Amino acid sequence: MAGKLFGTFLIIMFLTYMVLLSSFYFMHQSVSINVNSINYNVCESLSTLGILTPQLFTYLSDSLSKYGNYRIKIKLERQLKAGVYDTYFYDGDDLRKEIGGNTGVQGGMNILNSKLSVGDRVTIYVEDNDLTLFGRLINATFFGGNSGKAVDTRIKSLKSCIISNEPKDLVKGYDVIADIKNRNEPIIISVSTKLGYSIYSYDSTNTVYGDSDNERITAGVPGSDYILETGEFLRELSYENDGATIKEVIYTQQ
Repeated sequence: MAGKLFGTFLIIMFLTYMVLLSSFYFMHQSVSINVNSINYNVCESLSTLGILTPQLFTYLSDSLSKYGNYRIKIKLERQLKAGVYDTYFYDGDDLRKEIGGNTGVQGGMNILNSKLSVGDRVTIYVEDNDLTLFGRLINATFFGGNSGKAVDTRIKSLKSCIISNEPKDLVKGYDVIADIKNRNEPIIISVSTKLGYSIYSYDSTNTVYGDSDNERITAGVPGSDYILETGEFLRELSYENDGATIKEVIYTQQ
């Protein structure tokens, strides 16, 4: 009788273990798919944008934090010439500190906000520092014994991309308006909107935006040089002959 009860107990325990193991396995796989998707999306955006912005890295870090305690490693291979690369390595913790403190802590070349060139390679590796519930259960001691060898089931993702586009310095219309307001002499700010057919400049003779009919909305109709606040503008800089002093800032609506 006692043996039968003990056998029934073992069967119940085993079935419970298998049910939990199966459930946690599917949860583990779901998290793994989501982590891979996040890493892929960041790499795809990086390849298209040509620049790793603090916002893009923060998105990666914050999205991963929803699924666990993830370590982030980034490798940048800058193409010097065909087949020849200069390699840099970055730790995610250092990048977080840099964003939070607004100071460079890496040494060497900074990857944040650095414009990358077509052909450069970026590899992003993320790894959970902790085991998922599936990993903990599969490594758990069962009835006082195990194989003595832990199984590393931590979720990992490795994605690489090649920069395919030169980065564009895009800003919003309200940034353009703020730049005009805070313009310093003798810098010229030139704006080209989709409503107009020419470039409208702001300099010592035209210092204020919005004081002319062509810059305002009249009877519901925007003027030819009206700047849509939510519109996107490509910012380009023109320099003096010394190559360092800004002569003109050119905004072109996209």
